[in-house]
Amino acid sequence: MTAGAAPSTVPALPPGYTWRRPTLADVAAVRDVVAAYDAVHSPETAVTLEDVRAELDNREADLGTRAWLVLDPAGGPVGFGIVFRDDNAGELFCDAYHRPREDAGVGDAVARWLVPTLVERAREVAREAGRAFTVSAGTYADDPVLPALLEGEGLRVARRFLTMLLDLDPADPPPPPPHLPGITVRLVDPSDASDLQAFHRVLDTAFVDHFDHHQRTWDLWWQDQQESAGLDLSQWWLALDGDQPVGALLATDRVAAEGRGNVRGLGVLRGARGRGVARALLLTCFAECLRRGRTSVELGVDSDSLTGATRLYESVGMRVIRQVDLYRGAAVPG
Repeated sequence: MTAGAAPSTVPALPPGYTWRRPTLADVAAVRDVVAAYDAVHSPETAVTLEDVRAELDNREADLGTRAWLVLDPAGGPVGFGIVFRDDNAGELFCDAYHRPREDAGVGDAVARWLVPTLVERAREVAREAGRAFTVSAGTYADDPVLPALLEGEGLRVARRFLTMLLDLDPADPPPPPPHLPGITVRLVDPSDASDLQAFHRVLDTAFVDHFDHHQRTWDLWWQDQQESAGLDLSQWWLALDGDQPVGALLATDRVAAEGRGNVRGLGVLRGARGRGVARALLLTCFAECLRRGRTSVELGVDSDSLTGATRLYESVGMRVIRQVDLYRGAAVPG
């Protein structure tokens, strides 16, 4: 079997439908497919061209052998799939989207082709590498098609993740950050390498006891940030106990065009938890989002977070807008 070819067990695409490898020139086409899928399952999701460009141009992607763009008979994009390879985490992540269609279940047929194609390619990658990987995929909890397809490939739900949202209203703003004895919150100095590295150390250390966290070196982590959508160092805050960094919040401009703030990371070192540091960082970020004219702010959280993060976010007025289930299975050299 050639690299990237669909295995013989994959159902055929509907008559007249074809696939090809996407390129960076297909950012808009891929975004249209993803947005159409999201519109059905998570209308408040705002996928941007920058999001898609960052995904396609990611070092963990390989558009030449691990990505598919499905086209209808007129050449319009109706499906997209990609396998990301993360050697640091030992993970092969399969990401599948299809444009929902009412006519004879065409969208479902595209999904039935995509999922086994992606999972089989992930297993090929493991065989080619001669090492074990975890095969992962995420799907909306209310998707009527993908969960059964993933289970059919031997993947099972490993975790559930929530996206939470706070609506911002200048007439009814969130409370100001609390005064915490001995704790100060300030912006990271983007010109100071030691400050940036301290920020990284706090986040990396704070997440050690979180589900599936894999620590990354400074160089690898910094590369991740530079490749990510919406990078904005003017929204990186450190919390210090005296002169010691104990908490960090990383926000982005990923969905700024939709009037929304985005918190990508929030962590507090274990010894500083229970003192209101995370709340102070959150409320600092909310105030800045409101100052910038944002109408809402979002973040993601593990529904089974050991630190009780979901309860914290609910206590500051955030609500759940979607749930994504993480499916997992093993891929070992055959």
